[in-house]
This record gives sequence, structure tokens and C-alpha cells, in this order.
Amino acid sequence: METVVLTGGLGNQMFQYVFYLAKKKRGNACFNSYFVEKEGAHSGYDLYNAFGIEGNNKTPFILKLIRKLIIFEKKKPYKTIASCSLSLLRKLGVNYIVERNHSEYNEDYLIPQKEALYFGYWQTPKYFNDINKLRDIFCFSNINEKNISFVNSIKDKESVAIHIRCGDYLSEDNKNTYGGICTKEYYDKAISLMNADLENVFYVVFSDEPEKAKQILSVDNAVYVDWNTKDRSFEDMYLMSKCKHNIIANSTFSWWGAQLNSNPNKKVIAPKKFLNNYDTPDIYPLDWITI
Repeated sequence: METVVLTGGLGNQMFQYVFYLAKKKRGNACFNSYFVEKEGAHSGYDLYNAFGIEGNNKTPFILKLIRKLIIFEKKKPYKTIASCSLSLLRKLGVNYIVERNHSEYNEDYLIPQKEALYFGYWQTPKYFNDINKLRDIFCFSNINEKNISFVNSIKDKESVAIHIRCGDYLSEDNKNTYGGICTKEYYDKAISLMNADLENVFYVVFSDEPEKAKQILSVDNAVYVDWNTKDRSFEDMYLMSKCKHNIIANSTFSWWGAQLNSNPNKKVIAPKKFLNNYDTPDIYPLDWITI
């Protein structure tokens, strides 16, 4: 059987899940929802909380080991021993496949294998262009009354969701990859474009640090959503998808908020660069605006 291994936050898990669906259409892929991540990273297995997609609670040791070796293989002090260990696993019959390029479609990954473990993020809509009813697959469950009421209050407004990612993006480990992309200048330009094309725009701002977001934005007609926290943070994505338009961050969380937006006339503005140190040629749908 082919197994797609999960890692990262909710947005990444959604990409990995639809990659599994793409594999399933072509071969014998199974979904074990094995979540491989260091303790305390992100919120764990999020697909159940958000969409009711069942998963397993226990991850086999071999998957954790391969994941760590893949990470260590990129670090100079551990590269040799990690590479040798991975080679040994292959000789012992463990067939694992690692995505080599970020957000770049590669049809070879969809070729059915008799047995394989897939490690990657698979962040491109090209893997699920032929999957029908994506919004039915990712149908949010157990939305609280406050968010339902909020959606009703903005349904007649020209609402634009803005996502500002702070938190882990500003850490020393991550800022070289994610930092300095979605700057104040980026948001100012995106807001100017929305204001030029739309009338009476109402902005809905989402951030893991709302107070920092207020310092970054120059916008008057806005509400800052600060009530969806911890294991309910997925409800921010639900609200993003219910706005008429989206200004996203270089984050798969707001990427999916925009993707699940069902407005046929939606405008989505995204940063031209998604990562600092990697090319991401296939990350965006063709009709999104990049600046």
C-alpha cells in the first residue's frame, strides 16, 4: 500500500490529504493519517477537529525515524550519518519517496507504487485539479454560533479577508524562510488594489497576534477576529472562506481560506514570493493576483 505521511499545520495537512486522494484515484493509496511532528509543534492532527476526517492516534516508529533522518540529511553535521541510515533502510526494503522541490508539480509522484511511504507537502493545486467537490471534502464541522452569526452579519458586505502571520514566522528558525515577505508595504499595496476595484470594502483581519496586525495595517473599516484560538483556530479559515475576497499571507492556512471561498467573482491577492530560499512555481491558481 501507498501511505501519505502528514506533517505541519492544518493547511499542510489539507494539501497532503488531497494528494492522498489523487494517489487513491490512480492506485492503492491508503490514508493512515500518521502525523509526524515534534512534540508541541502546531496543533497535532487537525483534520478531525476541522472537518471530521478520522485518523490514527499512534504513529509507527519507522515513520518518525525516517522523518528525522530526512531533516538531519539537510544539516551539515548530520548529513553523512543520516544519508547512510536512509540508504540502509532502502536496502532493508523500506520504500520511501521524498518530495524534492517545493510547490512544483511532478506527475511522477502520482505513478502507483506497490508499496511506498510519501514524505512531502505537495503544495500545488495541480495535484487535485481533477478532484471534484473539494468544498464537500473540506466541509467545516462544529462551527460555533458566534462565527455563524458573524458570517450572517457580513453576507451583504463587500468583505475582504486579510491574513497576517506572525508567531512562528518571526522565530530565528523560520524567519530566513518565511520572514520579510508579507511586509506592511505588501499589505498596503494589496489593500489599495482592493479599494480600487471594489466599493465600500469591509476588511476582516485574521492573525495569530492581532495586536501586531493592528500595527502593520493601515485600514479603517475593519474588524479584527481574535476569538478563535487553540484547537478552535481552524474557524478562522472557515471565516476566511466566507468572505467575498482574500488577501493572503505566505501561509497555507490562508491559502486554503481563499481556495475554499466559493464566490465566483472573488479576487485573491497573494505575495509573489511564497518562500525566501525556495522557488514555488506551482503554488497558486492561475487566476490569483500576485504582487
